[in-house]
Amino acid sequence: MNERLDRGGDRGDRSQQPVAYVISAVEGLVDESTVKRYAELAGPAIEHFGGRFIVSNSEPVVVEGESPSNYLSMVEFPSMEGAKAWYNSPEYAEARDLTPAAFRGRLLIFVEALRRIRCLAAPGVLSHGDMAR
Repeated sequence: MNERLDRGGDRGDRSQQPVAYVISAVEGLVDESTVKRYAELAGPAIEHFGGRFIVSNSEPVVVEGESPSNYLSMVEFPSMEGAKAWYNSPEYAEARDLTPAAFRGRLLIFVEALRRIRCLAAPGVLSHGDMAR
């Protein structure tokens, strides 16, 4: 697991578990029909490995700095191993091969994080300091 997650991220609270996020940042689209075919292939492959879309092809609102990305997608997988297995799988291979013909300036990032699986506090009890952790 990511070393930073081991250093107090859950403060001994076992209500969090590591998950993996796959973030796709795309500058532009090369061919819309190829993008459609990519989506038809990638969606079932993502689901097969337990992934679910958190964000799908949304236009980002940049509040600091500059970003060449016009489309962002984020998929949550149950683990980093699951995300890597999806990416390297035969189920995703055909979609992956379409990416140069579908997307211009695509960046794909894998990141591990903690996801809260149950809340111990009553709704509305968290302070601003709790949310910053």
